[in-house]
Amino acid sequence: MSDLQRIDNARDLRHALQSGRVDRLQVGPCQLSPSDFRNVRLNHVRMLGTKLTGVEILGLVAERWHARGVEMMGTRFEGGRFKACDVSNSLAQALQWPRSVLRACRFTETPLTNSNFSRAVLSDCHFTTCDLNHTNLTESLLLGCSFSDPRQGGAVLDNANLTGAVLCNVNLRHANLLRASFSGAVLVNVDLSDANLTGASFDGAVLIGVKADRAEMTRELSSKVQGGHGSLDDIAAALKGHDPDHLGMMMAAAVAAIAKGGAQSAAPPPRQAGGGDPVAGLLNLDFTSLIRELQGKGGPAELGRLRVDGTHVYARGVDGTEVRLTAAERSQPVQAAPMAVPDPDPAIAPPSQREPARSSPSPAPAAPMPAPHGDPFDGGGLEID
Repeated sequence: MSDLQRIDNARDLRHALQSGRVDRLQVGPCQLSPSDFRNVRLNHVRMLGTKLTGVEILGLVAERWHARGVEMMGTRFEGGRFKACDVSNSLAQALQWPRSVLRACRFTETPLTNSNFSRAVLSDCHFTTCDLNHTNLTESLLLGCSFSDPRQGGAVLDNANLTGAVLCNVNLRHANLLRASFSGAVLVNVDLSDANLTGASFDGAVLIGVKADRAEMTRELSSKVQGGHGSLDDIAAALKGHDPDHLGMMMAAAVAAIAKGGAQSAAPPPRQAGGGDPVAGLLNLDFTSLIRELQGKGGPAELGRLRVDGTHVYARGVDGTEVRLTAAERSQPVQAAPMAVPDPDPAIAPPSQREPARSSPSPAPAAPMPAPHGDPFDGGGLEID
């Protein structure tokens, strides 16, 4: 028997959302009229047959939100934070989720036609049998995501707009990308094998380690894929003009994907007059050493927004919040220093000179970052490797 509390009417659901925090709740098939909410946290919430069409929640933080058979057409969750959420058998056309962060989320048999994920960050997300026709993914960051649709032979992303997006380790095998736009995008270790790229645009795109075996495409695009070599300068040029609050993370993600080795075969031979390509010359370094090396060599200016502390790398936004770009698992684990803020007080000692934490039987976990800034999920940060 489930230990979740249960509500089955719109009035109780409205009151729960207005409270700002909803924990361990199961919501039945009730209909919530179009409403606006602010700074709501959902933790372990199940919705079955709930109707949310036209609902707007700004500053939404959702962890383990399970939506099955939910109607959410046109919901506006701009800047939302989603972790380990599962949306299945739902109606979700025309979602308005720009600038959202989605980690380890799944969408199954849920049409997402005409949805807006522009400037969003999608990490380890999986889309199965979801129609993404005309979906807006401009300047988005996709890390380790997959798209599939066994019924259609491949995911449907016809007319999808990925202009200026960064895709790293993304699986688009057999995808239908008819007239999709990848103009100005950066693709690193992306699998486009057997995809339909008829009419797709890759103008100004940077392709590194891209697989496109048996894909339907023009000869010009085939030559671009086969000669898919790129440098840090190429990536920086492609991302020029992006949102400054997003740019450092996108640049670091692309560099990390290259450094992790999957794109080694895509590195060009050394240049004759100007020395070796910086990508080819730094591939043997781990990510942290790579960032430190690039910063020391005067790499792209965007790397100045990254901070190296021990074996960890942090990216700082304009509001001073930081996200960790490296995972905690190491052969010699190092505890990351607390997140920094801009213009720190000179009286505060650097992390290497701080007094060690008091010993205790069980160390207390770091306090979570407050919504909507930073990472609300245990302060873990957006992990790339």
